Amino acid sequence: MVRLASETSPGHFPAREFDDMRCDYGCVFGISKVSSPLPIGSFTSVLRRNNSYGILGGLHGRVYWFHFFKLQNRAYGAGIPRFSKEDESRHIQEHENDILTPNLKFKDLVKGKVACNMTALPEYIVQQWHHNRIITIGDSAHKFHPIAGHGGNSALESSAALTNALVRALKESISNELSTSQISDIFQEVQDLRHKTVKRLIAVSHSQQRLQSLETLFLRFVALHVLPRVHKDRVINNSSESCPPAQRLENVGLPPRITLVPYDSDLLSPPCCRGWYSWVLASFFFALSAVQFWAMDIWAVLARAPGLFEKANVAPFTGIEFLDKILVIPLPRYAAWNMEVTPCFTIVQMYLYFSLFPIVAISTTESCRKRNSLNLLTFFSTSFWAIIYHAFGIAVAAPLHCAAYILTSSNVHYWWPVSRQVPTSYAKTLLPALVLGYLLPPLLSFKGYSGHCIAEAIALTLHRAPIYVNTLLIIFSTVYAMFYPDSHRTPPADKPMPDIPCLNRVYLWSLSVATLVHVLIISTALSPRYLDLSISHIFTPHSSSLQSIFVVFGDIRMLWLAGFWVFWIATAVWCILAVWDMNRVGRARVNLGVAVVVIAMGIAAVGPGAVTAAVWYWREEKMAKVFFSKVEENSRAH
Repeated sequence: MVRLASETSPGHFPAREFDDMRCDYGCVFGISKVSSPLPIGSFTSVLRRNNSYGILGGLHGRVYWFHFFKLQNRAYGAGIPRFSKEDESRHIQEHENDILTPNLKFKDLVKGKVACNMTALPEYIVQQWHHNRIITIGDSAHKFHPIAGHGGNSALESSAALTNALVRALKESISNELSTSQISDIFQEVQDLRHKTVKRLIAVSHSQQRLQSLETLFLRFVALHVLPRVHKDRVINNSSESCPPAQRLENVGLPPRITLVPYDSDLLSPPCCRGWYSWVLASFFFALSAVQFWAMDIWAVLARAPGLFEKANVAPFTGIEFLDKILVIPLPRYAAWNMEVTPCFTIVQMYLYFSLFPIVAISTTESCRKRNSLNLLTFFSTSFWAIIYHAFGIAVAAPLHCAAYILTSSNVHYWWPVSRQVPTSYAKTLLPALVLGYLLPPLLSFKGYSGHCIAEAIALTLHRAPIYVNTLLIIFSTVYAMFYPDSHRTPPADKPMPDIPCLNRVYLWSLSVATLVHVLIISTALSPRYLDLSISHIFTPHSSSLQSIFVVFGDIRMLWLAGFWVFWIATAVWCILAVWDMNRVGRARVNLGVAVVVIAMGIAAVGPGAVTAAVWYWREEKMAKVFFSKVEENSRAH
């Protein structure tokens, strides 16, 4: 093809493309029979300095093996080595005593070899795959390092893409024939479709070999100390990222498939990442958090008016003086301003506290999911969020938590059902931990208190609630796992997920509590029996408050109102984002405009906390789906 192009279309292919092809590794591979066969289907990776092994157990006692090694220097084009049998024997002799498993050395594989060969492993992707009516497919167009097995898969996918394009073109052709220009356009369409994916997979394969060859101190640390601590499901997920977007033959009908890792073609619509929207949304939540931080004016208080604060008279939290100094927040003593705590202020506090019950439940649930095991939402980093929450309040912490959620959940594979699950020990004990750690403390704190004492009790309980919940959840889940150990394997797609009923109960409890409090407070404000209470008095600032907003804590109520409205706005946007995410990853087809209206009406009717719980109840069912009936969904959409 290159020769014909140089004769008929000089310059169609780059002149020095072959000379730019690089090669960093070589490989000795073969098939052997050993005295102690490996389990069928097993795969063993052996990591060594500048070389690695891959060993697969096959049928009839056969073992398929690969020994990858790094060349002394990177080779290009004609300089890529061609190994002889003498080179092969010399290399095998140098490594014959390498230990592969406790009972297997490399020389054992060589001794029982059925076939063996040695070759260089160039890695490249040509810039132009076709000319006139000729196209290259597979290794002739894109050559991979074989460590991840992408070479054969990519050849099949490129062939499928070519077949689909040809079939579509023939169906559109009246004469059932294609001209050379039409065929050339089809070839270019295939190249454009596959080039970006192939280039990325070549880089992935190369990086995997560098990791397994322990080429740098950092890669050695990751391979020997980080990867062994990563859950197996997460490793499998990372290795499976290239499978869902695979090309499929469009003219072949396939039976419905129930899978934990769905193909993109099986979803309701092609999934996509958020892209730059993630940073826009994260910036929005950062701004909300900054607004509340500014409203608190912490630095001004510490610098100009430290006398306005004094420690609340409360019992020590832990009994350890050092920790209690951190955990007991400095609360404003309302008597310091000779100010009376009004019923409106207390109602705002109570409303905010119980509206946060679904938010605490949801954030705790998200922190326990398998997919969040190594990011800022993980359960083991909830202590970080609890500290932020405790120090600055929910209106600062919640938007920051939303921003972290956005930045970690953009990728499509984040939403696969295989990593959605919450371990059963956490799912079963989450509701008791929430009830005892979040709902019970305020009921105990309010007993026997009145006036500013209630306000202080609410403030202290509100800031400590996540600590209570997390502590109880750790205790309860640990005890539960002693009697009913968690399975580390995700159940098959055709089996029910054990955590779904438990999570649904959490969402329904959260929905009920938040709805009840919202309805009671709104009905109280609208009742003629309480003339001094109204919705505007409870949820909007007074004119005097607006005039004093620039005075350091001139009206402590303004801080709570600012927190309330920041929470309200953040919650509404988070719910809309949850619906958009389900559309974006192909798990739902919901009109986003209708969803915005429904969420806004829901917030007015039952409150922001209840709406969030309802959205998460719906979202859980969509995330757990393993089969999509497009006909059914299309009929619903219309």
